[in-house]
Amino acid sequence: MSNLPKPKKKRFYKKWWFWTLIILVLSGAGLASVLSQQYADAQLNAYSYLEDNVEVKRRNISKTISTNGHVVPDNSTYLFFSIPGEVTAIDVNVGDNVDKDKVLMRIDGGDFTRSGNDELKSPFDGKVLSINTFVGDVINQTTAVMEIGYRSNHIEFIASESEVIDLRTGQRTTITVPSYNNGRDEYDGEVTFVDVKKQVAAAGAQATSGAVAESGYLVKVSTTEMPDEIRDIIGLSVDLIVDIYETSQVNSLKLRAIQHDDDDNPYVYLVPEINPQFISDAMKADSVTDLLETKDITTGFEGNDYIEITSGLKDGDKVLLYTPNGISDSGGIFN
Repeated sequence: MSNLPKPKKKRFYKKWWFWTLIILVLSGAGLASVLSQQYADAQLNAYSYLEDNVEVKRRNISKTISTNGHVVPDNSTYLFFSIPGEVTAIDVNVGDNVDKDKVLMRIDGGDFTRSGNDELKSPFDGKVLSINTFVGDVINQTTAVMEIGYRSNHIEFIASESEVIDLRTGQRTTITVPSYNNGRDEYDGEVTFVDVKKQVAAAGAQATSGAVAESGYLVKVSTTEMPDEIRDIIGLSVDLIVDIYETSQVNSLKLRAIQHDDDDNPYVYLVPEINPQFISDAMKADSVTDLLETKDITTGFEGNDYIEITSGLKDGDKVLLYTPNGISDSGGIFN
């Protein structure tokens, strides 16, 4: 029996399991690198809302009041008969224009009174707003059988306590009618009356439109621009924007960017640099706000969306649009 030579052993780097191990190691390292980068990116994205900032700019600041009201006659009155009786004739319809002393309704006193028949006449040139009885009804002196209003109309709304402080006669008002032409048309108006005594509701609006009574201050707005076909519809709902005040070209900032301390002093957060060190510090801090630099400011006129910056910031400065425990314009949630 002959002795065959033994085959030489393969060096380890030539064996399949070695390269399989190398591939696995490299793959694992690559995966770890990818995961590490993804984690870092996720951390950066988690704080990207802190880059949501606004810039101080010179602009006009306006303050307006948006509300809704109703068309009402300039004046109206309810009419009563002076004697009881049965209604025998109604000579007008709702919406009719009537002249002063026109006969509107008749009754037969009959057994109710010795006076016999009676006629109800219009006390002024006006428009019939409502008829509250029918032929054949028996009425007495306390029955309001008809409402007559002036042919001229205006708009009324109820202002709250915070609104009435800023309201003055002569203020320009933009009027739209949601039910007419889809509210696309705008009409100019003007505040003509601001009450100084709180009341439950505007009498005209309450009586003619069925509006729910509300507490506040009666305000009247006049306009000559609304088309006749809608201006004469008593009780018609309208939307109003009253121009309260406007400044011209002042340094200003979005209202939402302004913070206030416990003493109600205003300040802003400066925009931080979002980097790995900031993230590391933020993860250790009780709140991200602890890491943000603040700037004290003073403010002036406050509009609907912007506020005047009188000191502390200049045109072009950027600050964080930040609301503690709130949400920014871009949707980021804050700590």
